[in-house]
Amino acid sequence: MNKFGNPTEEDFETVGGVVKNMIWASRKLLQARSQSLEFSRYMATTRNLIPVYEGSSLQIANRNVLPYKIIRSLGMGGCASVEMVEDITTDRVFAHKLFRRYHGPNLDSFRQEVQNEVEIMRRLSPHPHIISLFATYSCNRDFGMILTPVADDGDLATYLQKVSDSGAPPTMENRTVLVYAFGCLASGLAFIHKQTIRHKDIKPQNILIHQDRIIYTDFGIAFDATQQDSTTTTGRPNAFTRRYCAPEVASWAKRNRKSDIFSLGCVFIEILTILEPLLYSEYLKAPAYHEVIEDLRNDLNHKQTTSPHLSRLVRICVNMLEPDIDHRISTEGLLTEMKALARPEANSTFKYFCDFCSKGN
Repeated sequence: MNKFGNPTEEDFETVGGVVKNMIWASRKLLQARSQSLEFSRYMATTRNLIPVYEGSSLQIANRNVLPYKIIRSLGMGGCASVEMVEDITTDRVFAHKLFRRYHGPNLDSFRQEVQNEVEIMRRLSPHPHIISLFATYSCNRDFGMILTPVADDGDLATYLQKVSDSGAPPTMENRTVLVYAFGCLASGLAFIHKQTIRHKDIKPQNILIHQDRIIYTDFGIAFDATQQDSTTTTGRPNAFTRRYCAPEVASWAKRNRKSDIFSLGCVFIEILTILEPLLYSEYLKAPAYHEVIEDLRNDLNHKQTTSPHLSRLVRICVNMLEPDIDHRISTEGLLTEMKALARPEANSTFKYFCDFCSKGN
């Protein structure tokens, strides 16, 4: 104050500073209380949750104890739905495959079918081109799988459709991903077959793309022949996708690992027609490839391509689409053909295998 007892400018600045400090302290207190409240709510939410670790096989009485928050739906099939979920205790994101609740009389048989898929996936999970099984659980008549990764580019069918709908030629990134697919899918299938397993439902919808990596998924109807002399089966198939199934599957004839080769050949052709529009054929519009296979193969044999390496890929695909299972190329033969195509002296434009597959894994 001055000599007359009136506040000076310095006094106002001092009071102003005190007020500012009080306001700042109040805000920090409110923020601390808010964080404390949020933490209390978090603890209340997670108190009754059980942790899910990699390799867990849980039996629970209520699915509400699982630490997962649904983010969005990823798709729905005939026997299961798949959702993108987040583990709220770890912030990790997974795909949650929930099987439709079974209401039939043969619950043990249904459980065995689910267990068959679980055991197959556990054997195959170490491969980078096969979806990884993180954990499983059962809850009364509900069965679920926790899978990783959640594909950032969705499935191959969606990916191809997006490229086609763009109205422009595939970008260099698109071409890199799709060319990798030939070698990596062949390598992945060779690994699957080496484990005496048949996928039985290879199609673009069952192939994921994550961080430019191709991944096989959905082993729901796969066949494990570990306890049998061969992978050959006969009779009526339990399930199959008509558009991509081999002729012998549609006719209930004998079928084996080469049936997967036919289905993969159909996938290869759909990839090729995106990379090389000159290969497009009207027969690709058919509801089922096996119904027009002779016409399609003949059409492909007369198609022109813009490069020799694409022409060699077409010939490989034609061999994969051989209608006679006994004369169709084998998995080992396919991998050999793809490796020959990938040699530097044979091709300097595209890389058909990722680093993992290039090392012969």
